Amino acid sequence: MKKANIDVLSPLEEDVLKILWKIKTARSRDIYKILKKTRKVALCSVAVILDRLHEKNIVEREIEKCRGG
Repeated sequence: MKKANIDVLSPLEEDVLKILWKIKTARSRDIYKILKKTRKVALCSVAVILDRLHEKNIVEREIEKCRGG
């Protein structure tokens, strides 16, 4: 298991974590809707940030199957 490296976070990673700390669980689209009120951000950027935070063992994720999957 990898050791979490919380010392080196980008400003967007910090903003995403602040949202997750408040609401505990969320989809990338939910985080995007909150973030776009205060900063210019794309949905795919939020998804990439969540991926990076997962690789750093900072957040957990659950992949949902939807239409077409």
